[in-house]
Amino acid sequence: MDRGHDRSRGVDTPPWVAKAERRRRETDPANRTGVLVAELCQIGRTRGFLVRTGADGRTREIGAEPHEMGGKVRMRQAHHEVRAVLGRGPDRALEMAWDGIGDRLG
Repeated sequence: MDRGHDRSRGVDTPPWVAKAERRRRETDPANRTGVLVAELCQIGRTRGFLVRTGADGRTREIGAEPHEMGGKVRMRQAHHEVRAVLGRGPDRALEMAWDGIGDRLG
């Protein structure tokens, strides 16, 4: 009988495999876009994409990341997902906040 492992939980995943899988999920463009969209929705619900002095800084940082991953197509995808959750008012504010990222015009 093997006393070193608790088999009731299933197969133990080696730490290096778990770390590699976590890294893959973090860098996968589709997964990363979903994480960013969730953060954008939270920003849109709480403080908004625009502040008195212009665009929210974190909103612009987030916009640059999808642009780096896939250009206008990836930014458009993130924008559509935010609009699906928050509606048409906040999506226009997001467009204005992202003005000038890549060749995007707000």
